[in-house]
Formats: sequence, structure tokens, C-alpha cells
Amino acid sequence: MKRIIKSVIICLFIYLIFGLIQYSFALKPDEALQMLKNGNKRFLTQNLRSTCVCETCDLCISRKWREENNCNLTTPEQLACLAGEQHPFATIISCSDSRIVPEILFDTGMEDLFVIRVAGNTWDDMVLGSIEYGVAHAHTPVLVVMGHQHCEAITATVNAVLEKEWPEGKYIKRIIIKLLPPVLNAIKELGWDAPKEEIIDLAIKKNVKDMINLIRRNSHIVNELEKEGKLKIIGAVVYIEGDPNKNIAPGEVIFEDDPRW
Repeated sequence: MKRIIKSVIICLFIYLIFGLIQYSFALKPDEALQMLKNGNKRFLTQNLRSTCVCETCDLCISRKWREENNCNLTTPEQLACLAGEQHPFATIISCSDSRIVPEILFDTGMEDLFVIRVAGNTWDDMVLGSIEYGVAHAHTPVLVVMGHQHCEAITATVNAVLEKEWPEGKYIKRIIIKLLPPVLNAIKELGWDAPKEEIIDLAIKKNVKDMINLIRRNSHIVNELEKEGKLKIIGAVVYIEGDPNKNIAPGEVIFEDDPRW
């Protein structure tokens, strides 16, 4: 009986130790944000991470081990190791645009990002519920609302306002209606005679800020996590072709804490 009890205690001890090794790599919000910034730098320089070579699932699922070995999970076998649960380090809401792929832009692998994609990075109950799941249940310490240069949804909304050109489709029109506030605010700030491209660029940023305000206003969970210092919410814009005037490269992600924002 004593041997059985001793064996059980040893097994529990080993289990706890492995648990700590695997999941104790708890990230602070600023650390998670820096990981995204570092990943985008790797993408810009094409100094990309390699696929992890981990002999056991215990190593594969350890984020600390992956960071120390500068590698990503990318294979079917590694995906199988993640069958039990997920531990992403960032929740990202971005546009559905096929040119904008967060996992590539931030040089990440499987299990790294909890991504929510919707045209114009707008929101509804499903999107907000997905955000709450990412920050409260997947426990991501950073939430990024990410717009992008040459956003077709914003462009269509600007055309609807300035040129009375509304796209076909009942539900596409609903997206346009949701994007009217940032577009109208951009026009109000720049003037009706401002160049269309300037209105579009400003509206993209205002849409990001509006989305952040809507999340804060409507989600008690997000508010509590942010007040407790467990969550950082930040806006960002992906530059598809860059902006030489601001020294922004193609594919660069500019966060709102960057002076070039």
C-alpha cells in the first residue's frame, strides 16, 4: 500500500513538473506584443523561423522551448500534439482580405495566434464572442485590432458616400453601413474636397480605433481583463505596398504606439 501511495505521489510530482515546464511561460501583455513586433521584423527581413524539430510532444507544446529554439510548429505530427488544448499568445481581429495573413506577417506557427477575420474588421455578436473567447478562455494577453492599407471595404464605403456608388448585395451593404462612421469622421476632419486616398487612409485608422472603443464599450470581460493588467488592446495597420514618405516597408505592421502611426 505504501508503495502504491509513493508511486502515485511520484507520478503527480512528475505531472506537475512537466505542467510547469510546458505552461509556466506566462507572458505579460507587453511581452506578447513585442513577440508580434519581432515576428513582423523577421517577415520583413525574411529571416524566418524554421520548423521545430521536437522529439516529443512535451517539447512541441512548450512555448518556452519553441522560443528558445526559435522555431514554429508547422507539421501534421506537431498539430496532433496540440490535440488537447491551445495556448495562443495573441488574439488578432483583421480583415478577410486574402492579402492579409496574420500568421505569415508575424512569422508564427500553429497555436501561436487566435485569429478572427471579417471584412473591414467590423464587428457583430459573433465577432465579439470570438474576441471574448480568445482573451478570456484562450488567455491571450494582447488583443490586436488590425486594419490594412488599400482596404476594399473602406474604399467601397468612401465611394458610397462621395460618389453614391453602392455595391450589389444586401449583406455587403450592411458592412458598408457599419463602416460609415469612421469614413464620415475622416471626411469631417479632412474636408469633402480632400483627395480620396487621404480620406481612405485616415478612415482605415479611425475604423481601427472605433472597433477598439466598441469592444471596450460592449464587453465586460475585456474591460475587466484590461483593468487588471492582464490584457493589452492595441490597434495596428498593415501596409501592403508601404509608404516611402513615412519610411514604412511593404508588409510592415505599424502599431498605434509607433510614431509613424
